Amino acid sequence: MPPEIKLEAYQDDVFSDFGKAQSDTSDRLSDGDRVEECMDINNEFDEDSDQNSNEPLIQSLYPKWLIQVEKKRAEAELIRAKAEEHRASVAAKSAEAMLLQSEALKHISEAAMTQAEAITRIAIALEKRNSDNMSI
Repeated sequence: MPPEIKLEAYQDDVFSDFGKAQSDTSDRLSDGDRVEECMDINNEFDEDSDQNSNEPLIQSLYPKWLIQVEKKRAEAELIRAKAEEHRASVAAKSAEAMLLQSEALKHISEAAMTQAEAITRIAIALEKRNSDNMSI
């Protein structure tokens, strides 16, 4: 189990900086300006956290081999997810092909039924003709 790490000092700095910025401007700004100022401060914090990657922090917290194992696990999970996505795509195409095949079979069965009806009429006509010829 990794050791517990306390980041209280960092969090306190962030909140105290935020409090200072808010108190410095609170007397001069309207409510709309205060909201805008808070959003600007939050955006600056987000940009800083994006630029200052967490990788050095993570590397100092966890051994390098564990980070590598987790990266490999994440890569394997990504490969599995892509394979599952591919299987789903193949299944969708297969279902579409089965639908087309069932429609084709329906048309074939309708054609076979029409053909059977035509053969029945021909047989009836031939039978009538044969019975008419025998009666003469």
